Order: sequence, then structure tokens, then C-alpha cells
Amino acid sequence: MKRLQRRLWMRLFPSLRLYRCAQCGRMQLAPRRAVEQAIATRLAQEATLRRPAEPSPNAALGGHIEEAEASPALRR
Repeated sequence: MKRLQRRLWMRLFPSLRLYRCAQCGRMQLAPRRAVEQAIATRLAQEATLRRPAEPSPNAALGGHIEEAEASPALRR
């Protein structure tokens, strides 16, 4: 969201600001807090998607421990 300068009639609503969506280009009047919260939520979601998955403890062993436990023939 990018903040834009309001037109004169929009000043009748002092709690609302004029924003343009960076994705769709749509202009909208919205409260500052709602926009800040939406931006924070979006950034948190993007950070979660960018974070690599943590490897399992058996990843260093190539998963052989799980295979041995699953196969009864290998236990003997």
C-alpha cells in the first residue's frame, strides 16, 4: 500500500487516509491502523514462506534409522 494525497472532499473523514494497492492498483480510503496491521501480517506471512524448513534429526544419516525401524527383517 502506498499512501497518496487526499482530495479536498476526503478531508471530511480525518481518520481515513487514501492508499493505492501495490498489487492491483486500486485506490481506497482506509484507517491508518488497519493498513499498518495488514502490512505487518503480510510481511510475517512472506517471512514464514521464505524460511527454509528445519531438517529432521535423521536427515544427516540419510533417513536410514527410520527405514531400519520400519522393516521387521532388518531388526534380526
